[in-house]
Amino acid sequence: MIRIIHLSDFHLNPQHLSDWNEYICDALSALINREKEELERTFIVCTGDLLDKGGCHYNNINDAFNLFKSQVLDAIVNHTGITLDHFIIIPGNHDIERDADKKFENSGLRVEFQSKGAIEINKYAKQYIDTSDRQGARRIVKYKEFESQLYSAFPNIMPSFLGSTFKYTINGETIGFAGFNSVWNAYDDDDNKDGLVIGEPQYNKCINDLNDCRIKIALMHHPLDWMKYEKDTIGKWLYKDFNLLLIGHVHDGDTSMETKLAGSLFTNIAPSCTSDIRESKGTFANGVSIIDYDYDNRIIDCSYYIYSLKDKSYILNTSLAENGKCHFVIPNPSSSNLQDITDNALSYIRTTILPLIDSNIIPQKANVIKSLKDAFVMPPIKKHGVLEEDTLQIDLNYILKNKANQAFFGPHESGKTILLYRILLEFVENYNQHNLIPIYIDFEDMGNKDIETIIKNFTDLNSKQVKELLSAQQIILLIDNYNPTVDNTYKTQRLYNWIKDNNTRIIVSVKNDLIATPPISFIQGNNQIAFEWFYIEHLKSSHVKELMMKWSPEDELFDRNSKLEKMVTKFSSYSLPCTAMSVSLYLWSTESAGREPINQAVLLDIYIEIILEKLNKENVYRNTFDYENKTMLLARIAKEMSEQERYEVDYSDYLKCIETYLKDVGFTSFQADRLGNYFIAQKVFVRTGNIVKFAHSCFYHFFIAKRMLNDEGFKKHVLESEFYYKYHRAIDYYTGLRRNDEDTLQLIHTRFVDFFKPVEPIYDEINIDECFTNIIKNRPAYVPVATAVNVEKVKALKPTQEKVEQQLNNYCDDRLSKISDDFSKFQRISPDQLIIMMSNILRNSEGVENVGLKQEVYNSIIKNILVWAIIIKDGLASYANTHDGKLPIQFESIRNVEAYFRFMPLIMQLNLNTELGTSKLNSIFKAKIVNDRKSTASDVEKFMSVAMYWDNHGEEYDKEIKSLIRNIGRNSVQDYLLVKLLNYFNNHTKKGSDEERLYINLISDLRIKNDKLPKRLKDKIIKLLVSEKKVKS
Repeated sequence: MIRIIHLSDFHLNPQHLSDWNEYICDALSALINREKEELERTFIVCTGDLLDKGGCHYNNINDAFNLFKSQVLDAIVNHTGITLDHFIIIPGNHDIERDADKKFENSGLRVEFQSKGAIEINKYAKQYIDTSDRQGARRIVKYKEFESQLYSAFPNIMPSFLGSTFKYTINGETIGFAGFNSVWNAYDDDDNKDGLVIGEPQYNKCINDLNDCRIKIALMHHPLDWMKYEKDTIGKWLYKDFNLLLIGHVHDGDTSMETKLAGSLFTNIAPSCTSDIRESKGTFANGVSIIDYDYDNRIIDCSYYIYSLKDKSYILNTSLAENGKCHFVIPNPSSSNLQDITDNALSYIRTTILPLIDSNIIPQKANVIKSLKDAFVMPPIKKHGVLEEDTLQIDLNYILKNKANQAFFGPHESGKTILLYRILLEFVENYNQHNLIPIYIDFEDMGNKDIETIIKNFTDLNSKQVKELLSAQQIILLIDNYNPTVDNTYKTQRLYNWIKDNNTRIIVSVKNDLIATPPISFIQGNNQIAFEWFYIEHLKSSHVKELMMKWSPEDELFDRNSKLEKMVTKFSSYSLPCTAMSVSLYLWSTESAGREPINQAVLLDIYIEIILEKLNKENVYRNTFDYENKTMLLARIAKEMSEQERYEVDYSDYLKCIETYLKDVGFTSFQADRLGNYFIAQKVFVRTGNIVKFAHSCFYHFFIAKRMLNDEGFKKHVLESEFYYKYHRAIDYYTGLRRNDEDTLQLIHTRFVDFFKPVEPIYDEINIDECFTNIIKNRPAYVPVATAVNVEKVKALKPTQEKVEQQLNNYCDDRLSKISDDFSKFQRISPDQLIIMMSNILRNSEGVENVGLKQEVYNSIIKNILVWAIIIKDGLASYANTHDGKLPIQFESIRNVEAYFRFMPLIMQLNLNTELGTSKLNSIFKAKIVNDRKSTASDVEKFMSVAMYWDNHGEEYDKEIKSLIRNIGRNSVQDYLLVKLLNYFNNHTKKGSDEERLYINLISDLRIKNDKLPKRLKDKIIKLLVSEKKVKS
């Protein structure tokens, strides 16, 4: 047995040195003397950061190292009798001299490592070992000089410029320590992000030095997670070659025992030895670990100590483990016991696979929700062949208990992968119920790999153990991206033969854009596996709200409903399907992105930045080809597509476009295929066979807008009079990104006015109030419903909260179901399209420093939207007169034609608010209201601006409503007001709130307007309404 006293992270500075001399040195010496075995069996190991910040608190780094030796090393050696060769140190990132290397040298190395990987890492590591060239690694020279001098008297210690080895013989047993140097390319706070390295030459040299040692112990300053280029190679080698791994750096005490295919490895992370002795921080507290390794009996006992200032001694740290101690039995990986095999497999999946899955979910990346289980919302799923009226509930319980093979079809981003992950988690957490170990396989990455090899890698078992699980029929395969096309015949046949031979159940996900219809590859017979078919549908409002609750659990119901309506409006505008991914990205963009999505273009900018920069840890060329570079390239691709009037291109043309752009800007070191495939992987583009197109039409239009920002010639082309209406969505996004473009606002307004000029006389010739009040000739004058509204009707119209909720869900579901992601362009301009375009541009132009122009544009919109309403009404009326009162087929849902005509201006106002509404235009709305009061404007026209001001919560908007109620005539505008008042009263006021009282007051004003009732009767009506709302609630 050997005993290791594991220390780390002294961070020598004046404060820590004072604490060391005053308190810690004596206490640590006493602990070592109390706990040490025979001297030759006891080792003290310090895993880096002897100094703090490269010894910056002292004259130079050499003085700091010498001070550490005299004050720390020599003190411990003198107080405990442990010899210096048994006090093992390795370097940490605070032990380097950062200024010894130029920043550009370090950046260059990191770019090389990132682009070329292990080959480049190994080239430099070999150079530092074999030659005296230290360029790019001068930072470690002073430490290595100190280390060589410190151990110069001990031939069993073999320092090298990178790793050093320490060999001992104890009672005939050879024990070796490999001190790996993980800091030779450490430099700054980006070390974790950019990835530190060991280098295969360093590893191989150390393991060769220890080739004759029975016991091998690895020492590193940084955890394996920081070695992003090598954790899958050197990380696995450590399990094969070493018995123990001791780590520092993170100041978070932890211990683990893991068994993988290659072997078992005990890992201990030591806390900081000297920091925060006046505080208790649980696992992050200061401390010392004492490790007893009984290698003959395969037993490890750990004791965790924390310094107690009150006791001036080390006491057991019960925050790290019960009673401050842990006992480990090193498992035998060759065990054939079925229970041991399943335990080992499940343990590996829990500790290695599930954290990787959690780290890849969107809410975890946004630091909102930490685990898949907490974030998951079950999507709506329909079974093939089940009628709509049948109520078959497809939930996790149904999927897990079903014994059949299952195929889940869904469009891209519909949550297929997350569903498989959630199924995997359920099988793992409830293994005792299902007795199945889930194996996730991406069909696209399967290649020619043997399925049993994939299972071994996923479970960390050996071949014999996997065969035992298969014999016991305790494996289930979860295959993502299953695609049984002719091109994949070999893989499909191999999979079919394997599951038939092993009698193994399989669940697959399949990309399929057609709802309720299986992909053609299934119909044509290339798939031989018998499946039950299921269809993953787009999310409904209830699912969206469930997701919203997970992102913002503190939101009240009113807030959540308001957010749902806004999201549905945005998705409709973007033509963005309502999927788990799109909703999660939208919530990240609006709730947790760190910048305000002030308009639709900026929101989409945030949304895309998240996709490109934050979703994937392996962000291609993150430091050298940043978000702005990526968007400029994507804008170039969008421009070329638009010039060719194509929305999709061949993959080869797609790569050629990227290659040409890189050449044009001089970025010759970047690889076109790597960037192109990254954009596809991040779902900015989708690739189907050899065809590539933007994943969503809004992405295409957004990048057209991005190109307009930086390409004046292309902007001019887009705004040409014969083209501009085809780019209405791009122009919307452009003006949202450049909010002060007065020239574009003026240009589109001029065309807007010119377009409507031929029908302008209608505005002056038609009595608009009469036009939308008395619809049918030769009938008595229409009496507004508002004149007869009473308490009973208010009571009848007042829905319960559940009803309000259901109505909102139905409304939102209807809008979401109508979203069609259509790339096609308008071939001719239309009045409604031009009104929408003009409204969007005005809404976006908040930075235009010409309020007169903005007022003029708004006035034109109101005037011409009413003209357009009159034209539509008259055209439909003419059609109805010749078709037995019926409207064209596209209006077949309208049951009451007369009411539809009458309420057309209200419908127009609601739609206008969707396209134009923003509180930043309230001063414009208010100015129009004031001007309308002074003019002969119709009541309908007055209503339009009051309603806009109202819907956008203008200051004292209620006074404007009251003024309008007082002054309007006996026409349909009274009913427009009633509808809006009842909507706000029923759906947007809380019980007992000021808003509730406000709307009751306004409804009463409207009711008694024509009756000339005294105030006391009005007050009585108000009281009646209040009491009835309370009873109903």
